[in-house]
Amino acid sequence: MNREPASSATPDAGIVVRAARDGELIRAMQLFSAAPEPPPTNANFILALKLHPIERIVAVLAWWREDAVVKFQIARKPGLLANDAAATLVPAMEAMPGFGAENLKYAQLLAENQEVAPWLARRGYQPQHTEHIFELPLSTAFDRVGALLARYSTEMPGSWTTEPIRLHSPEVVWPLIAPFRLIRFESLQSLWSAPGERGFHPELSNILFDAGTPLGVLLVRTDHDHLVIDIRVVKPMALQLRSLANLAFFGHWRLVTPTTWRVIRFRGDEVEHRETANLARRMGGRQVAVRHIYTRHGSSPGP
Repeated sequence: MNREPASSATPDAGIVVRAARDGELIRAMQLFSAAPEPPPTNANFILALKLHPIERIVAVLAWWREDAVVKFQIARKPGLLANDAAATLVPAMEAMPGFGAENLKYAQLLAENQEVAPWLARRGYQPQHTEHIFELPLSTAFDRVGALLARYSTEMPGSWTTEPIRLHSPEVVWPLIAPFRLIRFESLQSLWSAPGERGFHPELSNILFDAGTPLGVLLVRTDHDHLVIDIRVVKPMALQLRSLANLAFFGHWRLVTPTTWRVIRFRGDEVEHRETANLARRMGGRQVAVRHIYTRHGSSPGP
């Protein structure tokens, strides 16, 4: 562990804040099991513990460095409010030696009214890296894909094939994804093989190959009655070929008819997911939500 903060009582005298000890790291990480992307293995942990009647972890803040930025995220036990967890743990992180001038980022996308977001805003964190969420009925997407396949399937190169990710390892597509910084490699590995709704769908998620060379990848998760397009990456190529690549991804779904899900959801922003946002609009998707990464650029914390 780096730079352990002094143990300190919070306004709730029954809670103590301190850095995690070696024997507590596994327990600390377990609180993030439901997070969309868990902390990396090099993360440091600050714990909020209740001491009575027995010592137990009630909330955890994980923080780690990526270049000149410190990223962090919070997990908590049921019964502790999200704002209380943030108010307990974030000041302890910011008070660590050298953190006063850091660029700090909350590592998860948040809507402006989503639990911790208003608290972070009051403390001087600004909503940046805006991401837009689009949705459309899956039946509408399938109708459009079917019509386009009937019209353009003969124009696809004969050397192109799509295969489900269950037949491959994440190393196959990492060189495609890495330049866009959409996900950490260890998170890609975890989601690649995670069971059920926690991971990428092993059949609908697919890789586009040209004579055995990966050209692109579409990674999809399921969320109750939604299909969520998490990552869509295609190698640089002519615009018409890019459109055919998108069509190949969705055409692959015809091999696995998803009767369980009703809605397809796209993540799109102005940089990493810009083409995904444009694809959602072209397919008739409507924007349903906006989320941000909350950032503080070396400013003093708020009250």
